[in-house]
Amino acid sequence: MLRISMSVPLSMGPMLLMESRQTNGPMYHGAHYMQPGPPPPSAVPNGTHIPPNLIQSHHSVHGQAAASGQHIITSSMNRSQRLVFVKMLSSSQNPKVKLELFKFKCGVCRGCQCKPCGQCTYCQDSPQFGGPGVKKQSCIERRCLRVLENRLQRDAPTFKARVGCNQCEDCRMPDCQICLRYFSSKFFDNRYMTGAMCAKKRCNNATSIELPAAQNAELRQV
Repeated sequence: MLRISMSVPLSMGPMLLMESRQTNGPMYHGAHYMQPGPPPPSAVPNGTHIPPNLIQSHHSVHGQAAASGQHIITSSMNRSQRLVFVKMLSSSQNPKVKLELFKFKCGVCRGCQCKPCGQCTYCQDSPQFGGPGVKKQSCIERRCLRVLENRLQRDAPTFKARVGCNQCEDCRMPDCQICLRYFSSKFFDNRYMTGAMCAKKRCNNATSIELPAAQNAELRQV
């Protein structure tokens, strides 16, 4: 709101005292005019067409974030909405779009659809099963297979794989259930980390091995 003060000499002209305010347009602060900066970057890469009905269905929940494409895939989506979004990104020819796709849970795979097992280390920590709620992680069974496979494809070539002696106390301990080798064995028949031992085991007689993923990465560089 503008207020004009005539308390100063007329030779100097009237002085405009403008209160700070934020509107949909430019922002005024004191006697300065500040142009608003660019909008925050969208979580969806450029070149991605988002169906208007998908944005509209989330606008009431996510407001401006939905209109700008941020966080467009969320836990509030139902199965059909997630499936539409996943198919839309999967059909894109933009490699950046497909890379962005793997950062989100698909919501339609076996891991996304299953219920907490109540037996794993994270379930035992969860308040839902009487735990203290310190680790704050989801159930081992509730892992999105697409996100896991993308992580394995990215990290397996640089993973320091070892094979143990299978005789010491450490080798006879159960797996940690949280390392990449465990996820590769549980969900993907250990094809990404064949022969590797659990990353948490400290066998003094362990020897390093080269994983197939690392060999394939070297061949691609040749």
